[in-house]
Amino acid sequence: MIVPYWNVAFEIVVDGGADLLSGTPEDVLKVPINVFIGEEEYTYPGTISKEDVLSYIREMKPGKVKTSQPSPKQIMSAVEGMEGDVLYITLSSRLSGLYNAALIASNLMKKKGVNLHVFDSLSVSAGIGILVREALRLRDEGKTIEEVIPALEALRSRIRIYFAVPTLDYLVAGGRLDPFKATLAKIVGIRPILTIREGRVDLENTVRKNKLWAEMAALAGSESVLMAYAPGGDDGKALEEHLNYRGIKVEEKVLLSPVIVVHAGPGAVSMLFVE
Repeated sequence: MIVPYWNVAFEIVVDGGADLLSGTPEDVLKVPINVFIGEEEYTYPGTISKEDVLSYIREMKPGKVKTSQPSPKQIMSAVEGMEGDVLYITLSSRLSGLYNAALIASNLMKKKGVNLHVFDSLSVSAGIGILVREALRLRDEGKTIEEVIPALEALRSRIRIYFAVPTLDYLVAGGRLDPFKATLAKIVGIRPILTIREGRVDLENTVRKNKLWAEMAALAGSESVLMAYAPGGDDGKALEEHLNYRGIKVEEKVLLSPVIVVHAGPGAVSMLFVE
């Protein structure tokens, strides 16, 4: 049963680093993240479209398109008009300062009668989408926000994300990957499979280029997975073929948020599932 928007127990907020899954109600608000392209400053979502940011990323060198967290004031402005309990599921605190900015905003908003509950996803992209889907399910069952948060904590520890990128230069330029690990991968001529471990980008495995997608598909620990991809490659088709060969269903494919593509680079492909 879908609870009407005006009768919900609490509202849900994410930010520009989240990729929401199909069926997610439009009332799930996204807090804009600042995007810098050359000397120009934009917000996503907001003053620049997903397509335009992705186009600039493909055209410019790694590190030339940058992102920065919104200020507490920007977060407060984004959720202005909300009342009562609000659940904000943020981009991983170990990849962005969004979580800390949201905590500051939460303290300031208490004076206005808004209880902004800040939840660290320790995740990115559709990983946040999985948490939102569960929060919505529990909310529609009539659960309170105090009941939902422990359930999300348990789910968070079971979300697995693996991804591959054509080049590690974007992750290094954005400070999301150790340059030594990136250099080592280049020297030995291998392709890395990366993961989000405890909220950080980490190296899961290294494989020969022609074995990349088969090895990545072998990591799937579920009968169905989600995929997220960035334009500039094959849109995840090679990985999807290997998953199908193993009898693993691709539940949904989503286009990666440009906030993530800034750091992962064009052609990035990720696989997500709940263990």
